[in-house]
Amino acid sequence: MLRRLNEKSNDPSDPFVIIRIKDRLANGTRDILINAQISRGIPCEIQLAVASNMEKKQEMLDQYNHFLYELKRAKLGSIT
Repeated sequence: MLRRLNEKSNDPSDPFVIIRIKDRLANGTRDILINAQISRGIPCEIQLAVASNMEKKQEMLDQYNHFLYELKRAKLGSIT
């Protein structure tokens, strides 16, 4: 995909020109930074962040565990 973006940015008639693509997926930050210019104007940066299903699952598990903690600690049951 990144290679196709670079190939497309070499077209001089295209108003969207990619200056640089920095793939940071291997560094553990799990994102891709794209520096571009639109209509030969001010450069901008586009960040594509990648989220995994494991993060969502862990977030839901944390919420459930917190709910159980509230039930155990509260005198009258859960506060939420």
